[in-house]
Amino acid sequence: MRKKRKRRKQGSEDSAISSVNGKKVNEMGSVWSRLGAEVNVIEFLDHITPGMDREISEEFMKILKKQNIKFHLNRKVTSIKKTNNGVQISTSDKNGDSKEFNCDVALISIGRKPFTSNLNLSSAGVKSDEKGRIKIDKKFQTSAKNIYAIGDVIDGPMLAHKAEEEGIAVATIILSAIGSNNSPSLDSSPRTLANIPSKKSVNDAIINNIKAVKSP
Repeated sequence: MRKKRKRRKQGSEDSAISSVNGKKVNEMGSVWSRLGAEVNVIEFLDHITPGMDREISEEFMKILKKQNIKFHLNRKVTSIKKTNNGVQISTSDKNGDSKEFNCDVALISIGRKPFTSNLNLSSAGVKSDEKGRIKIDKKFQTSAKNIYAIGDVIDGPMLAHKAEEEGIAVATIILSAIGSNNSPSLDSSPRTLANIPSKKSVNDAIINNIKAVKSP
């Protein structure tokens, strides 16, 4: 762990800047903040954790602010340059007003994609979609007989616990004719943010028929 340095002049803080918001930005930024670094989160949207419940997202940001994490919403990153002291991040808002951040570290979280381009899927008769995800049926079988796919290379959240359950399901399917009954639904896979406190959610398709009740 790096020993915290003496604060420099304004605009050159001992800081970890998240240039694009995302799950890992919130998780790692929260860790660095508790270790003593000044953390700024730059987000293109008007809220954090897109794809999750908006109300929970707003309350979650309040908790992170209490951990001294600063948020800069509705800002677009226009460039990131290395400097003698770290990096300089240039941003602009929807009105074109620019702002620069000088920091030690820039953490970029822009999402993930399946790494299937070098698997030579076509030679095996395995089809993929326009995003490189392997196409499967409800039993995780691909377009090629006896070839199954799970985890980050198929549609759905790229989460370890999801892939683990899919692996168990596929093993059951292969070994048993009734294995399809144990196939997990992609819609029901929970999502989580490993912050303190942690934040969890499920796909909206699961909660459409659930009545929300609030207590004072």
